[in-house]
Amino acid sequence: MASAEPVCHIITPVSNLGYGFDNIGVNHLLRQLAASGRPTAMILNSCFEETGSGAAVRVGLPQGHRASCLRDIRRLLRCVGTHGVPLILNSSSTKAPEDHLDLVAEMVQEAVTQNSQDFKLVTIENNTEQQKTPPGNTPAQSSPSPSTHLKRSACPCTIGVCVQAFLKKAEANPDFEVLLSSSTSRLVPFIAFTSLCLKNAHKTTLGQTQAQTASIRGGILHLAKILEEGGVSAIPRCAGAVGTLFSDGSFEVSPVGARSQCTSISVASYILQPKSRLAVPEVGGALDLRQASYQTLEDNRTVKVRGTILRRVGESEKWFEAQARLQRPYRSIYLGRITDALLTSAIDRLLHRIKGYVQAQQPHFPADSWDLSFHVFGRRTPEVVVAGEITANSRDIARAMTEISRMATRLACGLQNRGAEWPDSQIVVLAVEGDG
Repeated sequence: MASAEPVCHIITPVSNLGYGFDNIGVNHLLRQLAASGRPTAMILNSCFEETGSGAAVRVGLPQGHRASCLRDIRRLLRCVGTHGVPLILNSSSTKAPEDHLDLVAEMVQEAVTQNSQDFKLVTIENNTEQQKTPPGNTPAQSSPSPSTHLKRSACPCTIGVCVQAFLKKAEANPDFEVLLSSSTSRLVPFIAFTSLCLKNAHKTTLGQTQAQTASIRGGILHLAKILEEGGVSAIPRCAGAVGTLFSDGSFEVSPVGARSQCTSISVASYILQPKSRLAVPEVGGALDLRQASYQTLEDNRTVKVRGTILRRVGESEKWFEAQARLQRPYRSIYLGRITDALLTSAIDRLLHRIKGYVQAQQPHFPADSWDLSFHVFGRRTPEVVVAGEITANSRDIARAMTEISRMATRLACGLQNRGAEWPDSQIVVLAVEGDG
C-alpha cells in the first residue's frame, strides 16, 4: 500500500487577530513550507468578542485594539508578499458578523496602503451579495496602490454551506492572495482550505470506501479543532501552530514557538477538553477517537495523528454535555500596597489575624459558605502588594465578606502608620462557573 502523501500545510500564527505573534518564527517556517511545493496558507480567526473590545455590540474598535489588529495584518501581508503564501482571515463574530468583516476589510485596505502592496482580495460574506470592480491598473512608474478585487456572495452560517461557498469562490478565483470570510464557526476556514486542496489534488472521496471517507473527514475536522486555537496544544503554550494534512486523513501538528513542543499527551488531551465538543452537528457527525493514535516524531516537537474518524450520529443516539459547578461560584478580590518595613516583615502573621477578625465579625454566615485567602506579591522587597480573594456561595455573602475584609485589612495596616494604601474601590463580584 502506497504511503500517504502530504496534501497541504496550514500555519496559524496566532489564534486571534490582534494578539501578536512570533514574526521571525513564522517567516522562518513559511520559507520551509513554501519550498516544499505543497499548497500552503496562513489561516486565523478574528473574533472581537474574545478581546473584550466591545465590538460585539457595536461597530467600531477601541484605538488600542485596532492598532494591534493593524500591526498583525501588516505583518501577515508582508509574509504574503515575501513567500507567496495566501492569507485566509475569518471573522468569527457571533453578533453582526458582516459589520465585523467590514472592519477587518477596512484594516486590510489600510495595511495594504501602508505596505505599498497590491493583492487580489476575495471576500465571502454572510447574507449579502455585492460585486465591486477593481480600480484601474497602477502605472509601472508610480507607487503601487491596493487592488481590491472584491467578490461577495451569500453564505448562510452553517458550516457545510459556508465551506461550499468558500470552495465556489476559491475555484472562481484560484489566484487569490487574501481571502476574508465571515462565519460564526472558527472551524470553517480550516475545513474549507483542506477540502479545496484535497479536491485540487484529486484526493476526493470518489472511488474511496466509506471507511476511507470517514477517516479523511475525521482528520480534517480534528486538525481544524487543533489549529483554531493556535499553539494551545503545545507545551508550553505558544501563539501559533503548523499543521500538515495527508491524503489518508492523518496529519502532523507542531508549534511555531521555538521553545515549545507538541507531545502525544498534549495533543491528545487538548481535543478532550470540555470546550472542544466531539459532537459537531453542523458537519453531520462526531469525532470518533477510539482508534486514534498519537506518535511523537524524531524532532520531539511534532506529533503525527492517525485513525480519527468522523462518524455519523444516528437519531437514536443521545448526546449530552456534562458541566460542573464550583462549590463557591462567586469571587471577589481587592488589592492593597504596603511599604512599611515593620508590616512587610510580619505580613503573614498580620494577614492571619485579619482573617480571624473577619470570621468573628460574620458568625451568621456558615463557615463552609465562604473563604478568604491572601496572595502576597513582592516578598522581601521594600514594597509588598496584597490581594485578598473571597469566594462564596452567593453574591450577597461575597459582597459582605469582601467589604468587612477590605476594611479590616485597611485598618490593621493604616492605623499603625502611613506605610499602607488600600484604595476605596468599588466591589465587583463575579459569578464563575466551571465546565467539566
